[in-house]
Amino acid sequence: MAQFLRGEDLQTVVYWDDDLRYQKAKYSKPSESANFIDVASGFVSCRVQTDGSLYCWGWGHRDLFKEPRGSFTMVGRVGDSACAIRTDGTVAFWGRLQNKPVEPPEGNFVSMEHGSGSHYCGIKTDGSVACWGSLTTQGLPSPAGSFTEVSIGTSTTCGLRTDGTIVCWSKSGYQEGPDWEFTTLTAGTDHACALEIDGSTVCWSYKERMDPNYKRNLTEVPPGPFTTLAAGLRNTCGPRSNGALVCWGNSVR
Repeated sequence: MAQFLRGEDLQTVVYWDDDLRYQKAKYSKPSESANFIDVASGFVSCRVQTDGSLYCWGWGHRDLFKEPRGSFTMVGRVGDSACAIRTDGTVAFWGRLQNKPVEPPEGNFVSMEHGSGSHYCGIKTDGSVACWGSLTTQGLPSPAGSFTEVSIGTSTTCGLRTDGTIVCWSKSGYQEGPDWEFTTLTAGTDHACALEIDGSTVCWSYKERMDPNYKRNLTEVPPGPFTTLAAGLRNTCGPRSNGALVCWGNSVR
């Protein structure tokens, strides 16, 4: 791999390999004292600044540094791609997802989720969910209904309906969540967790439901109540109502 510092921009380094698929790094981080609305991090980080403009920095595919112009409210990052919601609710995509550009769905969105897989999902103004990326290439449409929240795991996405019920979907099909009413949810690699109205937590494993012989220490939840949850690869963390942070699962030491 070759590396050169461009004379016209001393804060930009250009790389390319034998296949001439060059990448570049932009080391000019925004001011740490500057205010921002939203941020998505990775090898390349992108942020929505207070004036609504986008700024990306780090090391990644050159297309990631071609931030679209306009005014935005939210930004997300997956692989060598990024998406942002404009102030009018439409979605802008730039970069490359699975080494190709992706056309985001039409419509107006109120929120967007990005995960460790290869896709994005968003909730439209009418409450419906739309996803773009790997799940759409596998031909599985998003479930019908009205949703308040969506969470993306590695290969599975889960949505919280307005009636408090949960549905998860992946290339294997659709799977209903536990038969309770929930207020929020989070999806990990092999599992998902959700909060009930009283703050208690329920976790379940996708693979355990499909294969009874598949057992992981993912669904043994410590006592709460919790105020929110965040799932990782094979673990989940959440703050209790007294402020104490608790984690559980396979990768907890």
